[in-house]
Amino acid sequence: MSSTKRANLYTRYPLSSIVTYNGTTVVHYVLGGIGIILGYNSLVGYLLGSLYLAFSFVEMYVHMPLKVCPNCVYYKLNNSLCISGLNVVSRKVAKEGSVEDFKKRAQGLLCP
Repeated sequence: MSSTKRANLYTRYPLSSIVTYNGTTVVHYVLGGIGIILGYNSLVGYLLGSLYLAFSFVEMYVHMPLKVCPNCVYYKLNNSLCISGLNVVSRKVAKEGSVEDFKKRAQGLLCP
């Protein structure tokens, strides 16, 4: 007997999903920074760990809304809210892009 489960599709993710997504993202970055600091256990570790944290947060909460989100379908949907909630921020700080360019987010050396 086979049971098929269908995925929930949202145009507005619930607040609990957004908090979970962003919470786990922040924990991931913080643990990574702590791991680098503890791994090197020196001034170099503190420097690299701090740089990692700064880079990670800038990548997620500055670069994404400015360069990636404008090309996402959630940017264009009226009254939408994506899993990160960054489409709302992006609408306020960036001009609309092209959905065709969304795939480019996975190209390049330091791509998101």
